[in-house]
Amino acid sequence: MRIFLDWVLVCIASGSIFAQDANKLRERVSPSVVVVRALGEDESLMRTGGGVVTAPGVVITSCHVLAKAKKVQAQHDDIIYPATLQYPDVERDLCQLAVAKLPAPAVALGGTATLRLAQRIYVVSVARSGELQVGEDTVSALRQYRGMSLIETSADVSQEGNGALLFDPEGRLVGTATSVVTDAPQVHYAITADALRELPRRAMEALGVQPGIASLPSPPSFSIEWNSRIALLENASGDKTLSQAIAMLLDISSESERDLLLAHEAEAKQKRWHNAYAMGTDSKGNLIWGGAFYMRTADDAAQTALGQCMSAAGDSCQVIMVDGEFREKGFLAMTKTLGQQSVAATRQAFLQSLAKSPIETRVGQTSFTGSGPSAYSMGYASARQ
Repeated sequence: MRIFLDWVLVCIASGSIFAQDANKLRERVSPSVVVVRALGEDESLMRTGGGVVTAPGVVITSCHVLAKAKKVQAQHDDIIYPATLQYPDVERDLCQLAVAKLPAPAVALGGTATLRLAQRIYVVSVARSGELQVGEDTVSALRQYRGMSLIETSADVSQEGNGALLFDPEGRLVGTATSVVTDAPQVHYAITADALRELPRRAMEALGVQPGIASLPSPPSFSIEWNSRIALLENASGDKTLSQAIAMLLDISSESERDLLLAHEAEAKQKRWHNAYAMGTDSKGNLIWGGAFYMRTADDAAQTALGQCMSAAGDSCQVIMVDGEFREKGFLAMTKTLGQQSVAATRQAFLQSLAKSPIETRVGQTSFTGSGPSAYSMGYASARQ
């Protein structure tokens, strides 16, 4: 009898803990979740489904939510906004909507790299009433199917509210419901968030071929992946070094590349007297950095570094380190100017710039007469011809 009672108490406690975790998850992701409304010929409501904001004015949902719809809307905080189909990928059951003036924040993106077997995940769906529903499940398996990375789960994500969304405990979007894969009755799949990075390209290639959904193409955009990296940075704000922030922004994971970052930061911190570091982006989307050392004051160093950066990157530049102290606010402000090229391309160009010698990167210097810290000062930047 005692064993049975202990088991009951454990079950009650587990249920209470899940309820608390689910409520925390709901609070974290609900500002970025919208109700997608599919309307018919007479503008009657055909169905509703879940959608998630991945960039300003950008909503991702499952294409089966939009099937045969003549008009699409997005509802957020009881306000309905007109939506336009921007990128459809029917083969993967992923559709991107453009929603002008939508004031919802972007969610952080996870994916295959952040998932593991038996990991807890949360299934977020939207009821027809617009109420957010949160269920708990685990990752049963990670599979590949026709070039897609899939999450296998026992939760019926295809029926538990159209357009169900999968989140990890940190609130990162890790998958969306898909209706393109069927298996055993108790096995269900969601496509991982990795597919969102390929959505614009695949949709543009298939445009005019897929039946049932039409859209005018929009210029290629890398905003989804950049907003995901920036959201990760913002969610992890606090005690970070410059190297850690850059690694998180550019998705740098290899040990050799991290060592290059650490060496560059250590070299910058070892400059004599007052020193500073600024960063911005050029017209191609490359990260440009500028620095100053041997300066009389910290303000002089900051202004010199900013000037060197601005000579190649204009007003996008922000001071991000002074006398070895990381300026997170300036770094986050600088990241808002990224997006002209992919994260991978920006990462490659930035690491190449770090590998250059100081002579190759130096673009300007100023000499002073006299003695003390102002006797000689140097400014440099990573601008490349």
